[in-house]
Amino acid sequence: MYYSTLVGQRGFKLSQDIKTGPLSGAERMRRHRRRKGRGLRCIRILISLREINALVEKGYVDPSEGKDADAIAFGVSALMSHVLGS
Repeated sequence: MYYSTLVGQRGFKLSQDIKTGPLSGAERMRRHRRRKGRGLRCIRILISLREINALVEKGYVDPSEGKDADAIAFGVSALMSHVLGS
C-alpha cells in the first residue's frame, strides 16, 4: 500500500498539496487556511536514509520514489496515521 493509495483514501488532492514552484503570499495563506481547516499542520523533520529505507520496506513509500521528498513526506504521514489510528 503506497502513499498515493493512502492519500487518495484520506481525500487529499496531490495537485493542490504539492508545491510546484515559488508561491505568492496569498497562495501560501490559502494553503495554510485549508490545512488548518482540516486540522493539519506543516512541520519539517530530519529523516535518515535508514528510516527512508524502512518506509520503503514497510510499503509506505514506493521503491521507485525513495528519493522523492514529497513521496517520503506522504509515507511518513501514512505511517503516523496507521500507528496512531487516525
